[in-house]
Amino acid sequence: MSKNPMLLRCLLIVLQMRNMMKNAENTVYGSIALVAVRAVIDSGVSPNTAWDTAVQGKEKSCPRGAFLGLCQDGWIKGVPSGNYLRQGNLNQQYAIRAAQYLLAKPGINVGAKELWQEAIKTAQNRDKIHNQQMNVVIALNDAGLLQQGVDLT
Repeated sequence: MSKNPMLLRCLLIVLQMRNMMKNAENTVYGSIALVAVRAVIDSGVSPNTAWDTAVQGKEKSCPRGAFLGLCQDGWIKGVPSGNYLRQGNLNQQYAIRAAQYLLAKPGINVGAKELWQEAIKTAQNRDKIHNQQMNVVIALNDAGLLQQGVDLT
């Protein structure tokens, strides 16, 4: 185990948040995103470290790209913008389109599949399937953590 106090604090927050989020309505990656945001805000760890700590055992690149892409361009309240992944990440683009849609329609109740269709409307390959990216965006929106960030379009 690391002796880094910030990482240890982050791990503690992750464990506490996982225990609080045993509600069946929460999706795995939506919950992971909320845990990661809390760790960034409370512990000051980078979004990369927060996500990688929260996701242990459930690593998947699509929801990670969505989360870090939103962080990178200022779409999550309390999380500083920064260089968290390579520019042009498709999952980042899908997450930002989904965030724009949700922010333009406050209070809308939309599922992941429907939100995915909105996110890929302008994509070249519209045959792609949702792979947990929208669950990240929906959880952040439901928690009131989305804000207008940098528009990549």
